[in-house]
Amino acid sequence: MNTKNSLVLKDDGEYFIEQSAIGINPQVKGFLLKRCDPSVSAGLGYECIGWFGMKGASWTGFIDIQYDKVRDADIECVGCYRERGDVIERLWEKRHEAHSVHISASTRVLQNEPQESSEVQSGGTG
Repeated sequence: MNTKNSLVLKDDGEYFIEQSAIGINPQVKGFLLKRCDPSVSAGLGYECIGWFGMKGASWTGFIDIQYDKVRDADIECVGCYRERGDVIERLWEKRHEAHSVHISASTRVLQNEPQESSEVQSGGTG
């Protein structure tokens, strides 16, 4: 991921889909990634929250979800398609539903802003 052998297909500044020529599993052709603060488990500043590849003759995509005890799963299939472009579009549509364990820098800033402004507003009367 994120090497000279990869190609970014979609990018909105927080999420991106990357096609990779190199992978651990030869059936996996690309990844849905979310930018986050660098950490021990996300050393490059992004985490993998989904992927797409070939399953038989179909392009199939998956996203990470919170663990579901009933299904005993932490991934969800977003669909099987004849065309690669269709699975990429579906992954892109589902990017905000994918489970992330890291907080992005933009999310952290947004979470802190309301707390600061509400403290100022509540302390202003007297």
